[in-house]
Amino acid sequence: MRRLLTLVTAVAALFFATVSASAQFFNHASLGIGVGGDGLSIEAGVPMGSLLQLRVGGSFVPPFGINRNFENVKFAGAEPVDLHLRGQASLKSFNAMLDFFPGKKTKFHFTAGLFACNGHIAKIFNTEPYLEPEDWGSAGIQVGDVLVTTDEYGTSEVNLDTRKVMPYFGIGAGRACSDRAVSLVFDLGACYCAGGLRAGTWGTNVKTGQREYVQLTSADVNNKDEGWIDKVAGYSKFLPLMKFTLFFKLF
Repeated sequence: MRRLLTLVTAVAALFFATVSASAQFFNHASLGIGVGGDGLSIEAGVPMGSLLQLRVGGSFVPPFGINRNFENVKFAGAEPVDLHLRGQASLKSFNAMLDFFPGKKTKFHFTAGLFACNGHIAKIFNTEPYLEPEDWGSAGIQVGDVLVTTDEYGTSEVNLDTRKVMPYFGIGAGRACSDRAVSLVFDLGACYCAGGLRAGTWGTNVKTGQREYVQLTSADVNNKDEGWIDKVAGYSKFLPLMKFTLFFKLF
């Protein structure tokens, strides 16, 4: 507890020393548009002294299409079928970044921040019914007490899920707020996603009859995914992010 208090006191002292040592505290503002691993973004930047810079904004991934076919997939209560799937981006996020510059004139910075998102990177759905009409809503994949099945129209959806709040750490170059009318900021870092990305979908609890959201593994789909569900979860605890943002000085 004493160490934590000492650390907080030191950070606070650095912050207020930075503010008092410079007149550049919230006296400028810039608006930026960016492109990178989080999609297309809009950010606002303000200085917090000569060594700190605050950036906040939002981003989204434009729609994209990925088609994939899986053959001879076995669902409980039905004959093996072929799946025709389509993927579509669904990520929307909000971020807050604090940049620290080692010197008053340097452009290189260290960055720490948070990404808050809707929790879904992408969704995958079938383009046409893969079960016979009499099996809609009754045949599917058994995950514990939950039967993952289609709706009354023969469609189903799987989401590629992430944490809704993730810390971000990285490095970069450029100042969002400078004397220039236009400035470029480069970021390179990673978000920490505990547990990695997971595949999730809705199903019906066979005991209670209630709809539940469940996480899927490769074993749940008889490894017809060639193990990608488990591989993605294992290798995606740190989500790399690189982006370029062009800032325009407002005042």
